[in-house]
Amino acid sequence: MVRDGVVFDRLAEVYDASEVQFFKPVARELLRRLDVRQGEHVLDIGCGRGAVLFPAAEAAGPGGRVVGVDVSPAMVGSIAERVAALPSVEVLVMDGSRPDFPDRSFDVVTGSMSVALFPDLPAVLARCARLLRPSGRLGVTAPVPPPSLADWRLGPLRVGRIVEEIDVDAAAANPALARFFGPHPFGRPGEIGDLLTAAGLTDVVEHRQDVELAATTADRIVEWTRSNGLRLFWDLVPEHRRAAVERDLVRDLEAGASAGRVTASYPVSYHLARSPGEE
Repeated sequence: MVRDGVVFDRLAEVYDASEVQFFKPVARELLRRLDVRQGEHVLDIGCGRGAVLFPAAEAAGPGGRVVGVDVSPAMVGSIAERVAALPSVEVLVMDGSRPDFPDRSFDVVTGSMSVALFPDLPAVLARCARLLRPSGRLGVTAPVPPPSLADWRLGPLRVGRIVEEIDVDAAAANPALARFFGPHPFGRPGEIGDLLTAAGLTDVVEHRQDVELAATTADRIVEWTRSNGLRLFWDLVPEHRRAAVERDLVRDLEAGASAGRVTASYPVSYHLARSPGEE
């Protein structure tokens, strides 16, 4: 959700580290569509634990350069040792909504489940566009936008059930979160594409995919929701109400379980664009 450094510092040890696979499959599909090539320079905004960063580094090879930025020092620290073994890879603690690099520094800019959720999306995408070299590619992923948080479903997993129990006053007191409680919390359908075009990019396309969330028990999928950005919403639920919410989510997930396998489905949109070539 929001790139809240404090929250993501707390999550760094468990983020993208559970039985439930989500960020890595999304990253693989994004990179497949971007077709990162040997020798290219890549920027990954909101790099987390490296779901995009490390496969991009493999694709760019030793002659390329891959930079990851994240607002969370703990998140950056969680992959520092692995990064240190890769001379062509660098990670920086940086506010991804204000990437501090010279214009035309990168062949590819990515932001998987990060860039599209920043507060001032038009400004962020405009900055990303300026970082691209001629004929460079931009790729971001985001939740397929529901009409409201109450309507947001990941298959049988009702995010709206969490939202029902949120302390409204606590939510209103956090400006970074308050904006999610109106209509179109992740933007209206088609908005990201329009903003990419407004930023001067071309060949703007959107693809959608339902990404499977699978585990051996329903509890583990519910636990996964507390290990990523959805934790921001859990933290707004009064503690005495959380167990009831968890029971309801587990019940819904178990109703569709089959052969010891529990699944949910996360609708993801992939947005791709290209910078104009040299004239």
